[in-house]
Amino acid sequence: MSELGRRERNKVEKLTRILDSARAVFAEKGEAAATTAEIADRADVSHATLFRYAATKAELFIMVGNESLARAIDRGIAAAANQTAPLDRLQALIAPVVGDGWSLPNLAAYQRRVVDGSASGDQRDIALHMVQQIVDQVASILTEAWQGPGPVPAAEPAARAIYAAIHLEVLGAERDERRRANFLADIRAQAEIILRGYLTTPPERTTP
Repeated sequence: MSELGRRERNKVEKLTRILDSARAVFAEKGEAAATTAEIADRADVSHATLFRYAATKAELFIMVGNESLARAIDRGIAAAANQTAPLDRLQALIAPVVGDGWSLPNLAAYQRRVVDGSASGDQRDIALHMVQQIVDQVASILTEAWQGPGPVPAAEPAARAIYAAIHLEVLGAERDERRRANFLADIRAQAEIILRGYLTTPPERTTP
């Protein structure tokens, strides 16, 4: 039992070193220029050991992104709980997701691999689950904000539209330096348009 516990602790310790090293190398060089050889060297593990934890560089990149995203979601949920206005709640939820942990090029690369399907496997499944968690949180904010007559309309389509707007702004800001200056403000503006459409009751049609 003691030996098993030691082995498990060693595995956790090696994984922590690998992820810390990968995070540093990806931050310095970006996904494309980073190499698994350099990551393994920094983590003080063999190449073979690194590939026991992540079969490819892409999988390792997503693992690092997943850790960052999980922490950002927790921060966003906590921040949103301290706001009352729906748009402020949405911004508080979203800001850590797009503004913490990753540079824009790495965030864009992570989103492409996850959302566009340019990667597969367990780590992508974990990432997609977290994307759905964000969508669910946005939908919850929309549902609680509804003040129209009758039953609350389904919030999931509007929540997915807001997430799609985030995704497109991340990709756009990666390529256009001018868009980076207003990055979060542009996301807020698009979320406001979608929110307004969701909360505004369309006028009743009259029969001519």
